[in-house]
Amino acid sequence: MAINYATKKNSEKTKQKKGVGMTIVFYALNFLLVPFSAYQTYVGYSEFLGEFPALILAAVSALIFFGLNYTIKERRGNGQPHFIHSLGYLLPLCISLPGNFNSIYGAQMQETLVAKELAVYSNVLNSTYTDGVASLNSSTGLTDLRAALTSQLISLETQIKVHGGFGKEAAKEWTSIETLFKAYNAQYRKSTVPGLTKVRGTDYDDFEETAELYYDGIEQSKSDEIYAVVQPLKVNYDSLNITYDRIIRAEAIKSEGFGLLEELRKTNNNIGNSFKSYIADTVLYNFQLLEESDERQVGTIKHSLESAFVKFENPSATFFGTFFSLIIDLIPLGFLFLVFPYTKNSQRKQRAKHTIL
Repeated sequence: MAINYATKKNSEKTKQKKGVGMTIVFYALNFLLVPFSAYQTYVGYSEFLGEFPALILAAVSALIFFGLNYTIKERRGNGQPHFIHSLGYLLPLCISLPGNFNSIYGAQMQETLVAKELAVYSNVLNSTYTDGVASLNSSTGLTDLRAALTSQLISLETQIKVHGGFGKEAAKEWTSIETLFKAYNAQYRKSTVPGLTKVRGTDYDDFEETAELYYDGIEQSKSDEIYAVVQPLKVNYDSLNITYDRIIRAEAIKSEGFGLLEELRKTNNNIGNSFKSYIADTVLYNFQLLEESDERQVGTIKHSLESAFVKFENPSATFFGTFFSLIIDLIPLGFLFLVFPYTKNSQRKQRAKHTIL
């Protein structure tokens, strides 16, 4: 008759193996997540406090996390109370949470917020430039001069061609045209300029040619003045628009967006002030003076908290930023409570006593 031998599993060895495995996982979590949390804390605080203070805070929070996690694990294993130690988790959490949130939320929102602000600043710059060119052209007074000259020439033509040549009334009309140019020169051409040349002949065409040539000279002079003002501003304006288009197409907002915001601000204000200094008081020209963008503060704790919890600019980014900021630090602690059993010392002694009996 065959005899079957059966071996009984050693539950104590199985528990020990499981305990070793969980301990390895515990240390792995701590050596992975705590340094990661420290890095996020450093990134989150670096814009706010500077690199060295941020590094100190990150190191302090990491050391406290390591210490508390290890202490809580040991005390749970020994059946010792650890409520105070668990409560002490709030200290490093309060240090790391703002930094972690700022780092995670800022990474999600930086490109979106800066892109929106770039579009706003670019539109303001476009308005400042185009309105400035239009106002500068209006400030020359050429539109009113052209209308008045056309009307005066029609009256002169009527006197000469209908009422019998260049007589007394026609002479008055021509004097009015001379006065028109003198008044214009006094108001819009500050330097002393010669008046109308003497007309050779008495036909209307002679007077018209003289007046039109003089007007063309004024128009060319004003065109040269406008070109001298606008051209340097146009160079900066066009160059900045090219840069803006390049950054948008290359999706380089994160790396170059902050610098471009400041360039847009400076260029807009410079162009607006330059136009305003050349435009005559008779023409109303106002432009939007750009202040330093709030979005240049993206990456600071204050900006992230305001954007997330005051303006609610992106609820999903707020949720994920908060969730991952907490979960990074709480996973090791949660793992302790879920995996490592806790039995009070008094209960252990009682069990040992029953076992001996």
